[in-house]
Amino acid sequence: MSRLVVLELRTQPSSSTVRSTSRIAIRSSYRRMYWYQQHVQFLYWLTGGLARPVYRSWLLAREREHLINIRFGALDYRTAWSRCSDWLADVEFSVFMERIFAGQTDEALDSARRLAA
Repeated sequence: MSRLVVLELRTQPSSSTVRSTSRIAIRSSYRRMYWYQQHVQFLYWLTGGLARPVYRSWLLAREREHLINIRFGALDYRTAWSRCSDWLADVEFSVFMERIFAGQTDEALDSARRLAA
């Protein structure tokens, strides 16, 4: 948000531009927080802090969301994932989620657990 404030101070945009830019920043921030939270859940499950049946049910919800391709404002679910997966440093999580989206939930869980052992 600090870049947004600097932009506002330098260019003196109209109030409608500020509102529009703020909404875009909030949406982007929400998507990043959403996928960061998904990554935290993945790490928590890998370390044994979350039971497999519970985590599996959450992953099935992510698979459904990807299949339905719901919209986040101007972006759909798949585009939002694509943009966020670009900044995720954990490639293993990105590959894991791609397998979830492909309907390979149990295989992805088994594979991730083997790699973590």
